[in-house]
Amino acid sequence: MYGTFIISWLIWNWKIIYLTIFINKDDIQPSNKIQYILDNYINWWVLLWFPLISTVVLITVIPLVANKLYKVHLYYERERTRDKEKSDAGNRLTIRQSADIRNEMMMLVENNQKQIDTKTNELKIARQQIDTWRIERMEYKVLVALYGKNGVYSDVTRIVQDYVTSERSFLVENEVLGGDPLWAVHKELFIIYQFENSIKSIFAREHYQINTTSNYGMEANDTKKSIGIYKDEKQVQNREILSNLFSGTWHLAYDGVESGSEDVQIKEGYQYFAKGESETEFTHVFNLENISFDNDEIRFTKVGAADTDKRMTNSVLTAVKKGVRYQGTEENGTIRVYYQKLLER
Repeated sequence: MYGTFIISWLIWNWKIIYLTIFINKDDIQPSNKIQYILDNYINWWVLLWFPLISTVVLITVIPLVANKLYKVHLYYERERTRDKEKSDAGNRLTIRQSADIRNEMMMLVENNQKQIDTKTNELKIARQQIDTWRIERMEYKVLVALYGKNGVYSDVTRIVQDYVTSERSFLVENEVLGGDPLWAVHKELFIIYQFENSIKSIFAREHYQINTTSNYGMEANDTKKSIGIYKDEKQVQNREILSNLFSGTWHLAYDGVESGSEDVQIKEGYQYFAKGESETEFTHVFNLENISFDNDEIRFTKVGAADTDKRMTNSVLTAVKKGVRYQGTEENGTIRVYYQKLLER
């Protein structure tokens, strides 16, 4: 209301504002601006009543007229919408037509599902026929398969049969053959099998690979992983001794040209597993070769286990407390190493 009154007053009394701001006093001599306003523009109707009446009209009558005009606008808007709907009515589907289309779509979906089910059943039957044909055409039948050494063997006939049938090749390893029947000993696999109506046999050492793709029967091939691991019986004995000395888990700390620490496990007398501080599992990183003992001194060579790992490190250890703590050097004395056995939890 105050704002409307001020605007109304300024409109009704614009001459006073104009005279005050824009007229030079020299133009109204001999009077000054105030006296000139008092003589010519003092009119209570203009100063008060007309602005007040304008304020009432602007606040009450104008909104009323605006509301009426807005209702007229809405009326014509509804008329325009109604005319558009009438124009579009000829293009809309009836409820009956919509229901017919929906029923046709449901029938199509049902028929498609029936076709999918039929094809799925046909595929299952075809797979069963293929499996039956493969069994009938099986070239190898494993009669006996034994894994171990020194009179301690595991019967792995069924495991070997599965690999021979499905994989056609496999490695002679603990993980493949269901576990370790004799810890810290280099084991062997002995297989008696039937091939093309003849009985044959094969002998393979641990880490060899058995292949069944030959036309003459199974073949055992040495892998790079086993090269240098078991060169002679002396090495076998030394690995068994090393397994006993370094049983369980050890903590290795090293400093010099390189520094750090890790947990270590030695498995099967030559496999060197390590787990760094930020790691959760042990990884096979080295194979131990050229193991020798001289009183309380142990020597061996750490060779990278992976095919692409060309590392080879000579280690010399001295027993501080045999079976508990060792210290020594690697890399020709440039790295000092300290092995401490961890207590079993």
